[in-house]
Amino acid sequence: MESQYTKLGSVSTSNKTSQSGAIENLSKQADKKGGDVFVLTSGNTNNKIHGTAAPYKKK
Repeated sequence: MESQYTKLGSVSTSNKTSQSGAIENLSKQADKKGGDVFVLTSGNTNNKIHGTAAPYKKK
């Protein structure tokens, strides 16, 4: 994958009440960075959902 995409940093979300809300938020942040795809890199569900992702842009 790294040969086809350039990593654009990372994005994160916290205090979401649903998995779909967290993914939607990460997707919007990745879009703002110009990403074509993103890969979830962590997640936690201690009463609220927290997560991080790495957005990538196709070379």
